[in-house]
Amino acid sequence: RIGGDIMRTLQNHVNNGTTPTKKMNNLEPYWRKRYNEIIKPPLDLFFQQRLFPLTAAHPKLSGVYELDSDWSKRKVYGFYCNAIGYEVKTDAGGKTKLEDIEGFPPSEKREACSWRTFLRYWTKEHPNLRVRSKPKGDGGNSNNNGSGGGGGTRGKKRKA
Repeated sequence: RIGGDIMRTLQNHVNNGTTPTKKMNNLEPYWRKRYNEIIKPPLDLFFQQRLFPLTAAHPKLSGVYELDSDWSKRKVYGFYCNAIGYEVKTDAGGKTKLEDIEGFPPSEKREACSWRTFLRYWTKEHPNLRVRSKPKGDGGNSNNNGSGGGGGTRGKKRKA
């Protein structure tokens, strides 16, 4: 709760379009406190205990760790959500929804973060952790439809 003097000072700054120069201690936004106390600790634990054992050091870059190319960041998010009691569902519109896992022990269940918060955490806290790119020549996602030729151009239909 903000006292009257501080509130009036802040309102004056808003009205004048200025920025306060005096640091206001003990004013931590609700969302930051919630993130630091509820969201971040399970993420830290997940990355340290479940994700880092699956990584390998990058062969050329020191200090960089990689997950196998079978993983994606979205897949890791699903793995995290499963570890804390949720199943990730994506609807036809591409929106991510979390559903409770039936029979998950309530004592182990934690509050899940959003996909965006998960990505921000990964980028900020673990910038040297990445997913290894798929090897070239992996036939799984090629666009040439098995035509064996280079360019991937289609033959045009002729008019009769």
